[in-house]
Amino acid sequence: MKTKMTTTAGKTAKVFATIFIACGLMFTSCKKAETGPAGAAGAAGAQGPAGNANVYNYKFNINLSTFTGPLTNGEWASVFNPSTVMGTTFIDEKDAVLLYLFDHTTGTTDYYNQMPFVDYFNTGTAFNSHSFEVGSTGTANILSIKIRNSTGGQPYTSMTTGALSYKMVVIKAFGKVKPQLPTDLSYESVKKHYDLKD
Repeated sequence: MKTKMTTTAGKTAKVFATIFIACGLMFTSCKKAETGPAGAAGAAGAQGPAGNANVYNYKFNINLSTFTGPLTNGEWASVFNPSTVMGTTFIDEKDAVLLYLFDHTTGTTDYYNQMPFVDYFNTGTAFNSHSFEVGSTGTANILSIKIRNSTGGQPYTSMTTGALSYKMVVIKAFGKVKPQLPTDLSYESVKKHYDLKD
């Protein structure tokens, strides 16, 4: 019977040969420029804050002393530069502009009337008609606010003291598409529809 004798040198040679072959396979089978298949999609991220990137809400006052009149049609007018509250946001011709005049406060809620509107006085049949126009010089917007008293007189007892408070909502058009407005254009409805913050 023959006995197989293994020497230490033979064992060491076999171990080195195995390591050399394994390293050779490892370095030649991987290519750095190749990308493996995509993995499974990750979990959805947290919901961002609610809002509308194309809707802007501004509040400002106009002193009665800035109104000039009566003009030839009996109106009193004040010209306001919206950039004083809008910064660099520009009103384009397809944008929607809604203007509201402060009426009163009940509790902690402020109520605004959508312009144009007619404001009847507490007594008699006289009223003030409120309207506005938005124009542009090409580089700046112009907001012209007009008040006309039904009797042809001045709209308020004093046109030198006091101020009127307004809220303006600008809904920017997307490209050439005009924005879709809610059916009810009262300030509370527009505020709710667009999730506006006061």
